[in-house]
Amino acid sequence: EIIYLIPGAVLLDFLIGDPKSLPHPVQFMGLAINFLKKFIENIAKKDKLKLYIGGIFITLIIIFLTGFIGWFIERIFLSFQTENNFLISFLFTLILSSSLASRSLNNRINEIIKLIQKSNSKDNISNARKKLGLIVGRDIENLNKDQIFRALAETASENSVDGIFSPLFWMFLGIIFWQFNKSLPGPLALAWVFKASSTIDSMLGYKEGTLRWLGFAGAKLDDLLNWIP
Repeated sequence: EIIYLIPGAVLLDFLIGDPKSLPHPVQFMGLAINFLKKFIENIAKKDKLKLYIGGIFITLIIIFLTGFIGWFIERIFLSFQTENNFLISFLFTLILSSSLASRSLNNRINEIIKLIQKSNSKDNISNARKKLGLIVGRDIENLNKDQIFRALAETASENSVDGIFSPLFWMFLGIIFWQFNKSLPGPLALAWVFKASSTIDSMLGYKEGTLRWLGFAGAKLDDLLNWIP
């Protein structure tokens, strides 16, 4: 019956998404990454080797802690899970759905599309650029209507991998692990490890300043965890 956790997580993400009133795991990952980033930068200054090593340290710490917390929650779920324990399964599925981002991605993209479709007024285009700037890393200041649509298409495809398809792959792999031994990391632990690597990459994976070296390990790990699926 455990295999039904994944379709359940997909359904909950599509129906509920990420309620703004509830804290999201990625927020805690971001706080930890930012704390470690400042800590390493204070020690390494602009020494490239120290920044490389510091980046590996940040990546290993965040991945280990995130995976361990996910694994620990799985142990709680499995220890209470019975065939008829709907509440425990629902709560675990709800936590599992936090690894997906289909509803939030869909809402943000549709919001921008509707703004542009209303009219070609400068205010609507300007508002569309601002909202686009929340989901892309490129310079959006001078984009016209067609360029905004192109940026939306590109970010939709990229974020569909990061926010939907890759997490689902790691969830299914976790379910397969459980078929052999339920003490192994399962769907939540592996999905959260992926989300952690993706968050590290989105925060540190830039070829500018100290991040060129500090974010190298996290960016390469994120590439690998996306490339496999």
